[in-house]
Amino acid sequence: MSEFYLKDELYKSHQNISEFFIEKAVDVVFYRDLIIPDNQYHSPKFWKILGYEPETKSHLSNELYMHLLPEDRGLLDDGIERLKEDALAPFDKLLRFKHRKGHTIWMRCHMMIIKDELDRPFRLLAVMNDVSQVKALQEQVENKDHKVSGLKDMLKAYEIKDHNSGFYNRLVMEELLLNEKDRSDRKKRIFSVMMLTINNYDQLKMDFGIGVEEKMVKNISKRLNLLLRKQDLKCRYNESTFLILLPETGTVDLQDVRRKLLKDMDNWHLLVRNSQIHYSCKIGMTSYNQHETIDNVIDRLDSDLNN
Repeated sequence: MSEFYLKDELYKSHQNISEFFIEKAVDVVFYRDLIIPDNQYHSPKFWKILGYEPETKSHLSNELYMHLLPEDRGLLDDGIERLKEDALAPFDKLLRFKHRKGHTIWMRCHMMIIKDELDRPFRLLAVMNDVSQVKALQEQVENKDHKVSGLKDMLKAYEIKDHNSGFYNRLVMEELLLNEKDRSDRKKRIFSVMMLTINNYDQLKMDFGIGVEEKMVKNISKRLNLLLRKQDLKCRYNESTFLILLPETGTVDLQDVRRKLLKDMDNWHLLVRNSQIHYSCKIGMTSYNQHETIDNVIDRLDSDLNN
């Protein structure tokens, strides 16, 4: 197959594309001509994920729609129209595609609009990541009949948990947040998110050595498991920060949780080099507002954490 003009254009122009790729860690890309919207470049890996040889597919937007589940076609089209009206409008959605063998492939999709010199919508760039394994794991976690031993083996195989804390890693939590957002938007159910960051983390490591952070993380995870509900999903968000997803929890209950944690922190101590040190966390929290983006939730969480 000869090189397609949209592929050449994508690789040779638009300086802001590189930053966009780096930020979103892309698996798959499609690139649409908004002047001739039937024309759309799909990266070869897209078709391979769906079980097809790229050479058998054409560079037409209809090819993508043929494999996108009908229930999600409106979601994609609505997102494109919103971006045409407002290029800064966020689009961060889960889209479902049908594999050649019949099963569902889940893609997390981000999109952006590229404008021409007259500030008119000119091209559409979308990047997608295959999150099917995470979605399959979520379904098995929700299956009450799934055996605990088998679940532990699967969790280990996919390496979705942090070793020291035993909590989910950041990648999995991002998908869980999207899943909870979709559930909230559909069923109008509330949920909240809480973030804890260890105070003076770098200074404690400098004063007491590298091993102190492992002890703090393990102790904090034990306290959180004891103080929070089983249905509250916990994540080690980065080296010194934990993120907690609290389903069916509103602002009033969230305040109670924070008070309980702050009170418990009065007794957080470690014995290091024959010295007892006290450590604690600052806490940020927020409740989800229906139909907002998860990025907005995290921004509000960071703001509350740092106030």
